[in-house]
Amino acid sequence: RAANKALKALITTCAEQSPSEPDAVRNPWFKMAEATLVHSLKMGISTKDSTVRRSFVMLVSFVASSFNGCASERLFGDLRCLVREDDQELDFFLNVTHVQLHRRTRGLGRLRKMLSSDDQCNFFDQSLSNVLLPLALHPIYECKSKAEEPFVIEAIATVGIIAKHLKWSKYNSTLQSVLANLPRYPDQERFLIALVCAILDAFHFSVETGDSGTQSQGNGVWRTLNNRIIPKVDSYLVKEKVDHRGNRVTSLRPSIVLALMKLFQKLPVRTFEVKLPKLIATICNALKSKDSNKRDVARETMSKMAVSLELKYLPMILSELAVSLSEGYKLHVRSATLHSIVVALSKTHRSTGSTCALQDLPYDRCIPAMLDLI
Repeated sequence: RAANKALKALITTCAEQSPSEPDAVRNPWFKMAEATLVHSLKMGISTKDSTVRRSFVMLVSFVASSFNGCASERLFGDLRCLVREDDQELDFFLNVTHVQLHRRTRGLGRLRKMLSSDDQCNFFDQSLSNVLLPLALHPIYECKSKAEEPFVIEAIATVGIIAKHLKWSKYNSTLQSVLANLPRYPDQERFLIALVCAILDAFHFSVETGDSGTQSQGNGVWRTLNNRIIPKVDSYLVKEKVDHRGNRVTSLRPSIVLALMKLFQKLPVRTFEVKLPKLIATICNALKSKDSNKRDVARETMSKMAVSLELKYLPMILSELAVSLSEGYKLHVRSATLHSIVVALSKTHRSTGSTCALQDLPYDRCIPAMLDLI
């Protein structure tokens, strides 16, 4: 407690001694606050000890208040809007460190709504990367009971919103870190899988797959996606485990399939059309399972994929169904899957009522292929 008071006194002194003019960058107090103090705060926020972390989070709140209006991105002055001295129940830093679980959940929820309501983020990259993102990630790795699950779900949604505002370097390192941690945290696997999907859904970078056209950053993003991220995510499309008889069994991870499809849809059309058949084939392989529950999951995933895709890709799905499910009980599975797809499409695609528009619809061209599958 005495150390905390001493640090607050030091922060106050730094703020008072730092001029607001451009000369501030040469002021020794200002330089110490930026280089030494803030670096220590970032280390403290990243610690796994929640008690220690709480003290550092409150110090960040104090720094944000003390350096409010400061032009430096490293001193968290932009986080001052999250501090509410007039109403502690609305103070983000107090809520996110509160002993009551619902208060912590509410704190992250308010942050998520604030970030999602603004088209342009009002926070600096340093604040997003070094303060808000670590605070949202901690609950996902530290969940130990069922009562904490709503808090974790809110944390995953908050990370997804924050990821939409991150620069590529931080976005990439965060996603790579989560993928690397998946085998290390088996108890948190389903939360980490959901986290991977949330980050993939937040992908917002321009991608240029060729050597001409745009910028080197676009090509760099593509190289990282193609060589590291997509192959790594591909390895989690199917979960493998050994049953009680010693046999190896597999099960589809539908959330990963759909997240990867959404990522592919943000790539150039030619690249998307190259990547899509593998996803469809993965689902069809899951439909071959003799476990009815696994087939139900695969069938629902295929229906969601068909709805998310343009109708012109429906022949690709029908073709893979015809090749993969061609004998025995698989024929009945094929018919049931086709029925699910048609029902799902009927709920989302409505006729315009125009005779001209109905002359050459992609769906109409698929009718003969559908009849062959029945």
